[in-house]
Amino acid sequence: MASEGKEQQDANVTVFMFEDETGAENFLDTVMAWQEKGLFQVIDSVIAVRGVGSDVEVTQSHKFGGKYAAIGSGIGLAAGLLLGGPIGGLAAGAVIGGISGAMKDYGIDDKFIEEVNMGLGQNTSALFLMTTGGQENMDEILAELRPFKVRVASTTLSGDQEAQLKAALKREE
Repeated sequence: MASEGKEQQDANVTVFMFEDETGAENFLDTVMAWQEKGLFQVIDSVIAVRGVGSDVEVTQSHKFGGKYAAIGSGIGLAAGLLLGGPIGGLAAGAVIGGISGAMKDYGIDDKFIEEVNMGLGQNTSALFLMTTGGQENMDEILAELRPFKVRVASTTLSGDQEAQLKAALKREE
């Protein structure tokens, strides 16, 4: 679990804005394909959509409970073996691990998401991404981004990386 905290410290958060309600979800599908290619790792992702009204629908795409359920079941199994009941220990550990994982607040800060969502216009969407890695694949990532009609609203990337990202997404007027 110590590596998970370190992983989050080294992560970058980038918010992409789209001029339609489906842009963020469609782009996330593409981002996950890039992750499969090994371009970077997605730690957390959140999609926000504002339709015609004032309500913003927020969907957190990554859930952390499963990882903790697996850790908890391992601890429960070990305790069960020591106490003579491995099956009960396994089940109890999985439940405890799942609950503690669901209660941990990892990922993108909820208050930050709320602040950005206040600026979403009607019939638009936003994708919040927390990622690690990718520096060694920056040229390929930028090339992959060029076809998308998206705007960077916020990022924790370095100034140079942010400038490269915005240049890759700049549209000819």
